[in-house]
Amino acid sequence: MVAVVIAVTAAASVISPIGTRRIARETVEAELTALLAPDELVVARTFASQRRPSDLWRLSHGLLVATNRRLLYVGAPPVTLLRPSDGGPAALYLESWAFDAAFTTAFDTSDGRFTLRTPARVVVLRIDEVERATADSVRLLADRERRRVSEDAERLARTGVPAVQPDRYTTHIARSGETLTSIARRFNISVVVLRQLNGLRDDYLRAGQRLRVPEPADTSNPFTDSIF
Repeated sequence: MVAVVIAVTAAASVISPIGTRRIARETVEAELTALLAPDELVVARTFASQRRPSDLWRLSHGLLVATNRRLLYVGAPPVTLLRPSDGGPAALYLESWAFDAAFTTAFDTSDGRFTLRTPARVVVLRIDEVERATADSVRLLADRERRRVSEDAERLARTGVPAVQPDRYTTHIARSGETLTSIARRFNISVVVLRQLNGLRDDYLRAGQRLRVPEPADTSNPFTDSIF
């Protein structure tokens, strides 16, 4: 009898309730808009699933989205018969890859495996058979935007952006959605200099990362426009 109870409890801790996939995807769709920047637009999207070690490899469901700025996966953590959703605020997985960051994508349409590689890690998503054509369009769009950003960066480098080392520095804490390119533009330096200042070997950037950047020029001098 004890063995039966243990077996049932173990199964309940793994098996998901009926309708979990539909509920998870509805939750993600409802929250997606709030996760985007004001000027960020969804260009392509597809349903996707993921297995994470932290979830004991249980399946979570969500959306793989290509916007005009980045590729991101938004997923709802898995629930089980033993631990159903408590009805509180949605807890979501959010993984984001800006188009000017270093990553590559691959999609096997035969088994639905969507693979994204960065210098730091590999992310594998699963695409349902009925969604695979849509997922391939997401990959193609991401690859096109990656090429466009790379070409823009090369064009910018050919214009001779000065790699001037600033005299004074401050600290900038990277926010979600920021990239090395956007930060470099904000502080009026090249991406090359930004990498040099922070000892970076690639374009990988995480939210909360502290970066050494030039101190903004002081424009508060009250005598700037004075006439003597």
